[in-house]
Amino acid sequence: MKKLSGALIIVLMALVVVSCNSGPGKKLKEAKEQASDIGNIVKNLDNLEKKTKDNSARVEELKKITPFTNEKMTGWMPEELNGMKRASYSVSSAIGTSQCDLRFENEAKDKSITVTIIDGAGEVGSNFYSSQVLMMETLKNMSSESDDKTEKVVKRNGSLTYETYYKSENRSYIQVVMEDRFIVSVDAQGMNPDETWAAVDKINFKGLI
Repeated sequence: MKKLSGALIIVLMALVVVSCNSGPGKKLKEAKEQASDIGNIVKNLDNLEKKTKDNSARVEELKKITPFTNEKMTGWMPEELNGMKRASYSVSSAIGTSQCDLRFENEAKDKSITVTIIDGAGEVGSNFYSSQVLMMETLKNMSSESDDKTEKVVKRNGSLTYETYYKSENRSYIQVVMEDRFIVSVDAQGMNPDETWAAVDKINFKGLI
């Protein structure tokens, strides 16, 4: 907690300086807002520290697990997903852990979904897992919107999910950790986030464990 406490001290000092330079007429409302900000900072730092400890414990467990093989992957992968047929696939262990890319599309070819799965098991995979979980935790309150797109981190089925939706293209990108192990990235053409998740929910990730 020492490193986190150091960061908190810097924030507190900055707030004190601002208060001193504001003159004697500083409003009570502003002081209360500052106190609220400090409380939120402390809470977020504590939550992040706890998540880091939990993450470290899970990483140690994943290191002891052997990643799934290419043969298991090809035997598991679905031929159809939410009415879309599998158009192509590839499996590889070139990055040091198992990775699979699946692409599905409908008959009209106006909708398609590409799913990339990286196994978080083993020495290499557990590093991918750790980085993804901590990134999600750090960005969990992030949200932005423009005329062209929305971008946010939300909780879906108990998992923090990074979602990007391009409005004019009706195209969705999703990043999420499934079954507390698999790092999953999804690129869905012609589908909004809810439609994309309707398809992702049909994937039996437990079958890879």
